[in-house]
Amino acid sequence: MLKHIVMWKFDSDETVQEAKKRLEELPAQIPEICKFEAGVNISSRPAALDLVLYSSFKNRDDLATYAEHPAHVAVASFIKAHAQETRVVDYEIPEM
Repeated sequence: MLKHIVMWKFDSDETVQEAKKRLEELPAQIPEICKFEAGVNISSRPAALDLVLYSSFKNRDDLATYAEHPAHVAVASFIKAHAQETRVVDYEIPEM
């Protein structure tokens, strides 16, 4: 199992909500997604980011398929146009 975590800082609250909405449409379009959660930050800490994506995939190939899928590319383009900061972590969980 592979976990894909992404966090962003955006230019406005409206953009945060629109990015979340667009992200939440992806699981219906990309069958390789096993789990998918998008959440808006509720912390007022100075170092806090605005939006997080927590997702999982069976393997690296499925993550690559997701990354190249036209629906993901469209959402990623929107996010890149508005994100001031992005952080990404991908890690594997051994099968038990």
